[in-house]
Amino acid sequence: MEGAAEDPAARTRFLENVLADAHRLDRLVSRLLELARMEAEPSPDEVVDYEALVREAAGEAGPHEVRVTYGSRVTQLRGRRENLASVLRNLVDNAQQHADEGSPITVLVEDVPGGFVRTTIHNSGVPISAANLARVWDRFFTTRGERGGSGLGLPIVATVVGAHGGRVAAASDPELGTRFSFELPAPSSQ
Repeated sequence: MEGAAEDPAARTRFLENVLADAHRLDRLVSRLLELARMEAEPSPDEVVDYEALVREAAGEAGPHEVRVTYGSRVTQLRGRRENLASVLRNLVDNAQQHADEGSPITVLVEDVPGGFVRTTIHNSGVPISAANLARVWDRFFTTRGERGGSGLGLPIVATVVGAHGGRVAAASDPELGTRFSFELPAPSSQ
């Protein structure tokens, strides 16, 4: 419509923009469907080998080494395996994307007072500003929009963890790095 049909370079540029936007919208719709599905599912009802799930998620990681320390006495949790896997993948992927080159990602699973199991994913990299840290759990908030971020990964994490009776937290500073954590109720029998 702007005369690009006669200019091959402009036509190519416009088509690449349309394709990039289509891919971004496809990712956004897929993430919205994932979020809606997770919000609509009933309460957790299966026993999950949580230790194996954590190690599996760490093994699927990207370019950074992922070190797992499983320090919890609880190895099995009640929940929806695929949803918990999505939480772990989202957080490990985020850590991978924002880590300093060559630095490892650490995953620590530990017991905390009150009958919860805390999982913390840590990376070293540029810290998240206080203003952004306050908004990371908000739907559609992203600092990576130009690189395809939908702003739905962390809200999906919060939704799944909340549906499992847990809670989420995030902290970031230049000296300690960035830590995303979530706590899930431990079965009373363990």
